Amino acid sequence: KETFLNIFALMSARSLNFGAASYLNSAYELARDLTYGERAFALTGANEFNGIRWFNKERMDLTLWYLLAAVSMFSPRIMRNNIFKLYKTLCTARDGAEYQCEKFTEAIRPAKKAAKAKATAKKPAATKAAASTEKKTVAKKTAEKKLPAKATDKKKKS
Repeated sequence: KETFLNIFALMSARSLNFGAASYLNSAYELARDLTYGERAFALTGANEFNGIRWFNKERMDLTLWYLLAAVSMFSPRIMRNNIFKLYKTLCTARDGAEYQCEKFTEAIRPAKKAAKAKATAKKPAATKAAASTEKKTVAKKTAEKKLPAKATDKKKKS
């Protein structure tokens, strides 16, 4: 009975988006659910000891296998490569985590948006000025294109 409940709990992974753009976000969300979710103890044996959250290797292995099998069976054929990629990503994170839930989830955590903001902030001032000028030029050309159309509309109404 417990095995079937775990498989049904894993089926929620089918609703995640494993496309290229949001793959890491979905993998991270699933990893968090496996180790900190409502059924974490049943799925991965997640428990806390001496202030560290641990997972059980055997339960994690079995859960990842069930995840691959169950989600693959009930997903479109086109998604199977993405599901296998997810399985490999989770297994790699598991292997490097030393049975610690935090290390498992951190191995999959997507890059923060702050890193992107820093990269944007580091652009040279000349590049930013050029980009700003280019945007103004495009806006001005767009406005110029719209003016004759409005003048033509007024002539038609008269």
